[in-house]
Amino acid sequence: MNSTSSTWFPGRFPLLMLAVFALLAQPRGKAVAAESPNVYVGAVVGESHVESKTSLRLGDLFPMTRTEEIDGTHTGFQVMLGARPISWVGGEVDYIDFGKPGGTLFGHPADVSLKGPAAFGVLYLPVPVIDLYLKAGIARLEGSVNGSACSPCACAICTFTF
Repeated sequence: MNSTSSTWFPGRFPLLMLAVFALLAQPRGKAVAAESPNVYVGAVVGESHVESKTSLRLGDLFPMTRTEEIDGTHTGFQVMLGARPISWVGGEVDYIDFGKPGGTLFGHPADVSLKGPAAFGVLYLPVPVIDLYLKAGIARLEGSVNGSACSPCACAICTFTF
């Protein structure tokens, strides 16, 4: 069983990186700095914990449902591009990837993936010395489980992606 998912952001990721480098390459000077918004790029790398429960229905005449779980950790990352056009308001777009931890499902190797884009609005609070802020936004994270399963009635191994 295959399910398709929207992949509008990963295909445009190189375009986003090009835009980031174009913003970073702009000439710096007093006239440009006075009028341009504060633009920043960032990245985060860390360990993520991903869990997935997957059910498989076996048999047509006497159906039986079997559920197994992958529970693992993997290296994840987040890249961000933000702008602060006004001293107290900003915005940020991110790409989040929780990695691809693996395990076994139904006695065969499998892996789980969770990734997607996010957008945030940022409200900076007027506190001297440090930037204290409130951040709220939305994300469209898509998950998939990739693995194989073998039916007791069939000798072939079927691959599934959810």
